[in-house]
Amino acid sequence: KAKEKEVEEEANAPHRELKDLVRMYERMSSQKAADIRVKLNDAEALMILTNMKPDTASGILEKMEPEQAAKYTSMMSQ
Repeated sequence: KAKEKEVEEEANAPHRELKDLVRMYERMSSQKAADIRVKLNDAEALMILTNMKPDTASGILEKMEPEQAAKYTSMMSQ
């Protein structure tokens, strides 16, 4: 049983890490998160944005350049 629990925890680790990362971005100001987003690749940024609360993600999109916000909005809708 202990080994099964350990294997299950390892399998869930990436999901837990993503949740922690999303929470970290949700605690930042929208402007700071938007500024950092430009340093991430599209897949990373999209993964974070799609896992955020909608109100938080919209605040970040609002602080982006319109072209970037449109790009991510389009990617999120697919």
